Amino acid sequence: MNKFVKYGTVIGFVLVLTGTGVSAAAFAMGASFYKIGRFVEERYDSTYDEYYGRYGYGNDGGQYGAAALEGTAAVVDWDGMTGPDGEGNGNWHAEYTDVTKLEIEQNSGTVEVMYSDYLENMTIDCDRGSIENVTYQSDGRGSKLTVRVTDDAKYVINIPSEWMIEELEADVVNGLFKGENIQALGVEIKVDGGRADVTQSSGGLLELECENGSITWIGTGDSIPIVDVESENNGTVNLSFAESGTGENYSYKLETRNGTITLPDLILEGDSDRKIPNASGEGIMNIEAKNGGTVVVTY
Repeated sequence: MNKFVKYGTVIGFVLVLTGTGVSAAAFAMGASFYKIGRFVEERYDSTYDEYYGRYGYGNDGGQYGAAALEGTAAVVDWDGMTGPDGEGNGNWHAEYTDVTKLEIEQNSGTVEVMYSDYLENMTIDCDRGSIENVTYQSDGRGSKLTVRVTDDAKYVINIPSEWMIEELEADVVNGLFKGENIQALGVEIKVDGGRADVTQSSGGLLELECENGSITWIGTGDSIPIVDVESENNGTVNLSFAESGTGENYSYKLETRNGTITLPDLILEGDSDRKIPNASGEGIMNIEAKNGGTVVVTY
């Protein structure tokens, strides 16, 4: 159900009209005071590792997983009892200066994504997990950070409040995913047996897909222009929009196949299709509920 490419031009058009996140997006692409400082420190600080593109802070760069660190501007601090061999309690901290796409692949544990003031870099703090679960890729057009949660660990990801990343994807097979005041042009949350609780303050495209689990999404800012929701096999999706009357901003396409869709003034059950055009609404909301799936929308 990935529609980032399909809707890319639509989102771009919306952003041109609204001007949303232009300066913030530039920050996300690396225009930060940190890089200016690094430019100076590279020449005078012997701890800077040019091959790995990061500061060593007195640690041997070779001990860290190349998949997570090579080619990044990352800082990793292991606690005194932890190393790549898995000894110790597995606490570590990492920072990334350039991330345009954040991808979460979660099979257990807890992942929290939040935005913080006074940060210049994206940070990850992990409890009982491995740095080898984190990979970073950059191809000149953008940079992708992937976090794979395969153990019962907790990952806390902090993003500078000035950043508007291009894409946030979370695939939650098991465990709990929490997002607070997400700012991303495209957000895709898939749950299959797990749980996701998300608040979002801005964005252009929202995709929610739930199977045998639950998603609770709360909008805290302006309406998202394109909303696409699918729930099946007893999955439950609850959407709540910040402002009353938000429904007037959307045209709806609804489909149920032995599922239930509940809007403030409509309940659709069984096998039904319904289109509700809205000449004055600029947004599009597509909702599907199948095989016992439930979608509830409030505003």
